[in-house]
Amino acid sequence: MSAGHLLLIGFFGEGNLGDDAILRGLASALPTGSHIIATAGSTSLPAGISAVKRRGISSWPAFIGALRNARLVVGSGGLLQDWSFEGVTFYALRFFAARLAGKPTALFGAGIGPLRGQVARQLASAALSGVKMCMLRDSESVDLFGQLTGRHALLGTDWSWALDPASTASDRSARIPDDSVALNIRPWLTPEWRDAARRWWPSMAGSKPIGVSARSEDRRLMEQIFKGLPVYEPVDFPSLLGDAKRLREGWAMRYHVLLAMLRAGIPVRALPYDNKARQLAASAGIPVPSSSDACPPQPGIAAEAFIAAEQGRLTIMKTSLRQVWEESR
Repeated sequence: MSAGHLLLIGFFGEGNLGDDAILRGLASALPTGSHIIATAGSTSLPAGISAVKRRGISSWPAFIGALRNARLVVGSGGLLQDWSFEGVTFYALRFFAARLAGKPTALFGAGIGPLRGQVARQLASAALSGVKMCMLRDSESVDLFGQLTGRHALLGTDWSWALDPASTASDRSARIPDDSVALNIRPWLTPEWRDAARRWWPSMAGSKPIGVSARSEDRRLMEQIFKGLPVYEPVDFPSLLGDAKRLREGWAMRYHVLLAMLRAGIPVRALPYDNKARQLAASAGIPVPSSSDACPPQPGIAAEAFIAAEQGRLTIMKTSLRQVWEESR
């Protein structure tokens, strides 16, 4: 492992389009030639980024080795949330290790929460107490950081804003007919939104429907619920950005699929299964429905002021990351 690298803590290398976008976006903000080592699963990472195993006791020797030679430790993506036990312990233990090793730590483009349990909040509070610089991707995370630490975090944005649409169509784009209507839903702890999508989606019959999958689990769910629905799997976030421009309308549950559709400038119906997706829809100025609504949500197009604000925060976040990176020499 090279000395002087950035050690990135997050949920990478798991076949998740959104986390891949975060990794690529953050990497693009560092000076050319900077080396990133990221905690990751078994799927490949972008060229030039190395991985250390993310899960299990056996992952610790490699992580400690990467930590020993790290110049800066950064957390990004969805961190410290108690949807699962590992959602708190994985991140907290690694931030504790970084502090014991005397390494500067920072959060850039991260989201925190939900943290509903008292033990989870206490563990997260202790883990965040040593963070040097904090720019979070949504205002709810900023507020939660303040509650947990008594300190102020800055409002940043999601690193996927650093990525541009692919200049050429993806190798799977032939499966997306022009002027079609796309649906994305996700499984896992969101049965009420799956049921809502099942009720609402038939109203789009005859409108060239297609599914959009950000993970393989999305594909399996949509194929199960909507028999015969063709499902598109973009190879990466820039491909989704480019291909989404060809849609007549999009329905999206996952945060990064919703964001890609908003950035494409098409009418979007949000299916905001959690607070971060709900806040994204509200910030963009499109209707925010409830899963109990009898009728589908109304479509909306992202407000120009929303896009300009996110791009402005991205510029500030890039500059701040580079500054912290240079100061850690």
